[in-house]
Amino acid sequence: MVREIINARFPQTGLSLFEIVIATSLLAGVFLLFSRVFGVALRGAAGAAETAEALVQAEAQLNRLTSMTAQNRWDDLLAEDGLSFPKDGFQIDITVQQTSCYSPCSSAEEPFVSRGEARSLQGTTALAEVRIRRENLNVKLARVLTRPELELADPPIEIRGLPSSSVPADAPVSVTAHLLAKDNSEIPATFQFHVIPGTGLGTILASRDGKRASFRNLTKDDTGAVIHTGGSCKIRATTRYFGRTLSVDSGILELDR
Repeated sequence: MVREIINARFPQTGLSLFEIVIATSLLAGVFLLFSRVFGVALRGAAGAAETAEALVQAEAQLNRLTSMTAQNRWDDLLAEDGLSFPKDGFQIDITVQQTSCYSPCSSAEEPFVSRGEARSLQGTTALAEVRIRRENLNVKLARVLTRPELELADPPIEIRGLPSSSVPADAPVSVTAHLLAKDNSEIPATFQFHVIPGTGLGTILASRDGKRASFRNLTKDDTGAVIHTGGSCKIRATTRYFGRTLSVDSGILELDR
């Protein structure tokens, strides 16, 4: 009697063979999917760790190259170009190329590059690239390095091309200006040129690239007529270097009438 009441309230049901097969298949599919996702996650974590390790290696090499600029080892820095070596299971490739620094900016100077008139400083910056390779891994980091400030010569600017005799009327004189370090090596720079009147006056026309100028023994009066004053004058070259304005005057230019 009691058993009949229990069976009536809690009927016992069973699974057919077909239902068992379906349930087992579903469980196997879920397990297989989970194992694949878990495998992908493990491989992704391993790849991320490898990439992070490669980035650390690249950053270390860039820091090493940067320290050369701080120590004023510019030639040693450039000698690193093309260096390739294994380290900690990675293959490390280094390139270092000097770059042009345009004034005021590369986009403004771009039309003048092909004409050779762009205002640029060659050799003041370098692009350093470090590539880390291992099987399918390929990581690259780059950094622009700046040449450090150098101790300058005294005087720091030299004007070249000045004539050893007086300048004939209307005759052009081509001059260049050079910024010099204490060891007499030349530092890339651009200049402004001006005539400093003395007992006479001439006219100067600077090239667009800011590195040379043409002086002529002539000027104009208030009416626009060309005149030759005779007497003497000087040429002044001015540049900026690490925030400082530097200038120097040439020797005296004697002017013929």
